[in-house]
Amino acid sequence: MAHDFSQACNSDEIEKLKEMFTTLPSYSNEGYILSKDLTALCQGMNFDRTPEQLAAYKAYWDNNYGGIITRTEFCIFLTALHNTTSLARVRAEAVVKDDNRFISGNEFRRLLEMLKSHDSRLHGATYEKFVQETGKNPKDKVDIDECVEWVDAQLKV
Repeated sequence: MAHDFSQACNSDEIEKLKEMFTTLPSYSNEGYILSKDLTALCQGMNFDRTPEQLAAYKAYWDNNYGGIITRTEFCIFLTALHNTTSLARVRAEAVVKDDNRFISGNEFRRLLEMLKSHDSRLHGATYEKFVQETGKNPKDKVDIDECVEWVDAQLKV
């Protein structure tokens, strides 16, 4: 039975994920897999994702993590997958490399691409639209809270 993405993953699904990680060809004893195994992981977990969603998720992991998916990061990803606003926050916070709570315009663009594949309500969302609506300088970094608030507002349009 496929997972209902309107709800968070439960503890049994998280445990199954932890076990599945170790069975994938790219599994490392350091607790990660490579993004090339993402499709197999989702299939094994009965996570029905479209080819476009899988490609966007893979690109997100490739562009932000060098194709490395840790078990911990993927579990965090799954706990937020049922709510696009939560997913935006969790993924934006994961991208931040230091404590400043800002992401670059390119990181925001990559985040939006992944979110758009996940939630069709964001189809028209772009970084340029964000800049226009918020009056931000396109060269400035984006505060995570401001990013998430804007994504949330786009979902309500």
